[in-house]
Amino acid sequence: LLILSQTLLFSDKFKGRYRMIIATAIILLFSIISFTRISLFKNEDNFWRMAAQDSPHAIMPRMMLVNGTTLTPEEREKIRKECYTIDQDQMMVHYTLGKIYMQLNQDDSAKRHFYLELPYSQFSDIYYQLGLIYSRQKNSDSTIFCLEKVVSLEPQHPNTPTMQGMIRSLKLQHFMEKAQTAVQANQPDTAAGFLLKVIELDPGNPQAHYNLALLYFNMKQQEKAREVVGQMQAKGMKVAPELLKLIKP
Repeated sequence: LLILSQTLLFSDKFKGRYRMIIATAIILLFSIISFTRISLFKNEDNFWRMAAQDSPHAIMPRMMLVNGTTLTPEEREKIRKECYTIDQDQMMVHYTLGKIYMQLNQDDSAKRHFYLELPYSQFSDIYYQLGLIYSRQKNSDSTIFCLEKVVSLEPQHPNTPTMQGMIRSLKLQHFMEKAQTAVQANQPDTAAGFLLKVIELDPGNPQAHYNLALLYFNMKQQEKAREVVGQMQAKGMKVAPELLKLIKP
């Protein structure tokens, strides 16, 4: 329409009925073109399938397709093979391949492609997907790192509350396990440090307080043990009689 405004149609050469006839013909032509393309907007699947067909060198349509739910395993495999023919330095290629492998439950391959994507784009969903993989692999350190990265990159992420709860839970479990490992390795100072982190994260955790008081007692640091017990009492926690007996002056 912008181009037509600069043509003879809008000049003084055509007036009245002739201009109306030409304008009507153009409107009809555009209407027919629009009508024939309505089906492309029926749903996301139709739209992105046509986009992938019309733009064979673009990765975005394939990424949107593979994120959908209507593809069969055979179609996902076909898209995966098509992605390998696209310029591997193009942004989001490896991310798309990673998502495909996630759909195929091939976590190691997905993780490899997500890491290959990171030099090209710091997309928050890359870290989110990596966090899911590490969570399934019981790697709490890496899970925490990835989820914290998502929250920092996209604070308004729809799963932020869930991720924050998961981060807190994983940290508590991680610090408690580290404390137990340190005790078994005869490293009481290290164990005490991890228990203090648990208490900092969860001030009302009775188990961490109990273990820390007992640890200080075994380290012959009676004053610190009494201080922890005092904190437990101040927070309304029930103190085991045997612990009170141990720290009694």
